[in-house]
Amino acid sequence: MWQGLEACPAERVVVSDSPEAFVHEGWPIYAGPDLVYCPDDQRVVILDWKTGDDSGAELQIPLYALYCRSVLGLRFREGAWFGRVVNLATGDDTTREITRYDLMLAAERVRHSVGAMQALLADPARNEPRSVAEFPIVTPERRRECQYCPLYALCEQELTQADLHA
Repeated sequence: MWQGLEACPAERVVVSDSPEAFVHEGWPIYAGPDLVYCPDDQRVVILDWKTGDDSGAELQIPLYALYCRSVLGLRFREGAWFGRVVNLATGDDTTREITRYDLMLAAERVRHSVGAMQALLADPARNEPRSVAEFPIVTPERRRECQYCPLYALCEQELTQADLHA
């Protein structure tokens, strides 16, 4: 497969500098593939580099395919789109076909995720969150896990106060 990329003319290779928002069903989605190349007039290969755990790649690749349709304007063709995951840590290099069903599942995951986020809002039209009182502090037995959360700095003070009152 590397020969396909190597033989690809430069105008058929797209490298995403950073995730770019694209609109899907009215919602901005921040996702973008590491590399997309079209080895011929029919095939599209969406490449995702991984530096460690690659267990989420099967969910990411179809989302990247939605990006390719929306942002790059590529027309989906059954049997011609492929997701390729290269794990730089292990050397694993896997490629699998992306189907129309994969795209439908990705779109459904987006709808479900948007719905879950909107459920946390008091007023979705104004993007106004529900009261902080509606979001209980994590139970004491799970607090040890909190320190590894990327948002820990936002709630550390509340967790500390909850520990003082426990």
